[in-house]
Amino acid sequence: MNTFFNRDGYIICNTQLSPAKCDKLAAEVERIHETCVVLQLEFPEMKRLGDWSVENPHQASSVISEWVMSKYCIDTCSALLGGNVKLYWAGTAHKPSLTGKIFPWHQDSGYGEGPLEFVTCWMALDQVDEENGCIWVIPGSHLGQVAPHELKKSDDSTYGGAFLTDQPSNLETAIPVRLRPGEMVFFSSKLIHESRSNLSSRKRRGIISSYAIDSWFSN
Repeated sequence: MNTFFNRDGYIICNTQLSPAKCDKLAAEVERIHETCVVLQLEFPEMKRLGDWSVENPHQASSVISEWVMSKYCIDTCSALLGGNVKLYWAGTAHKPSLTGKIFPWHQDSGYGEGPLEFVTCWMALDQVDEENGCIWVIPGSHLGQVAPHELKKSDDSTYGGAFLTDQPSNLETAIPVRLRPGEMVFFSSKLIHESRSNLSSRKRRGIISSYAIDSWFSN
């Protein structure tokens, strides 16, 4: 596992959650997106990011909390980072059908507000492929430095966020990360990746959770 991760910057795990567990998590994602404004009164650290994500959903959902704090996620990220880890960030990934926008090329470390390096778990709750906006990665791009990023506002085709100032030079090596419901990909925060538009009739829902070495939290 570590050999592939260290070389390519990501790994798709064979572990797959049961359909029943996926359905429960998907229902929680829908509930949180529909009631976020009300939930924020009780959980002020929750933050809605347009129609595509809600930060800190685990604060309002024991089902999501159980997953992002699971022994499986913690142990996998500990093995990949080579030390004990804690949850650093969590959010929903809710790219709606027909109107889901592009989330352009970036590195999660490019936001520059947290640890320099961490590992993210992206767990699919639907079939995720090129048609409904799967993640694309550039294998091995995590071996370079954190590239310059700039904040960009949302427009008709893209979501807002911190994205690479310049297009990657090796775009021809980018590959899609296809996942079945309950499958997950773990990737380095320095890996260059994006997700494309969802113009299909299918939803593209997932849960994102990021983990950092626990010594960072005491700094």
